[in-house]
Amino acid sequence: MSITTKQIESQALNVEVEKFLKAGGVIQTLERSQYQTFRSPCFDKSLKELQAVAKKNKRKTFSYWCDKHGIGQFKSKDAKCIRCGALA
Repeated sequence: MSITTKQIESQALNVEVEKFLKAGGVIQTLERSQYQTFRSPCFDKSLKELQAVAKKNKRKTFSYWCDKHGIGQFKSKDAKCIRCGALA
């Protein structure tokens, strides 16, 4: 996507937000503590499924969500977080 396209889409989004606010819409800002542990939707497979894919492709690690520090690398061998050793 080109920068020009992104700028056009950004301007269109700004126009939509202004319309929403003028129509009485309200935007609520969440405190950081309310969303810092959000699990990314990019993990559409379970830990075990991702571990199996990594093993099949002969990868030593794969990415997944660690409750201690967010997205992290996990060992394909035992599915433990490389940084803290926890199981997801």
